[in-house]
Amino acid sequence: MDPGDLPALLEPVVNDAADYAKGNRLYHPDTPRVMPGWRLAGNVALTLLTRLSSGYPGIVDSQCGYTATRAAVLNRVDLARVYRRYGFPNDLLAHLHTAGARVVDVEVRPIYEGQGTGIRPLTAVPAFSWVLARSYLQRLRRELAPCGS
Repeated sequence: MDPGDLPALLEPVVNDAADYAKGNRLYHPDTPRVMPGWRLAGNVALTLLTRLSSGYPGIVDSQCGYTATRAAVLNRVDLARVYRRYGFPNDLLAHLHTAGARVVDVEVRPIYEGQGTGIRPLTAVPAFSWVLARSYLQRLRRELAPCGS
């Protein structure tokens, strides 16, 4: 991630416009040129599914790990229950929604020069499918539970 994007990422959190600011590489003008096409396609597909599972229909880049948040909002999330591998940002969004967190996208520069990936489609697709389904069902259960449960 570009350290030069950090002030913009922190700004909505520091100024109380959001509880969680999420990097958004997809709005950056360099994205079509530098992000590999298969990553872009996978990101768009995962973002669409994450919109459904998380309860945040406006997020644009669910896979970006460049984020800033308030400690107070993290204290309202049971972090031990958030999925810890690929899929963490997707599951965290569902937990943040249940906690009532205000989430915003912040444009950040995509950087891919010389970077490989550890993602293998044959293992990632089933894992992400399970995480997204689990996130959706658990979010619904948490949001529909009677107060005090």
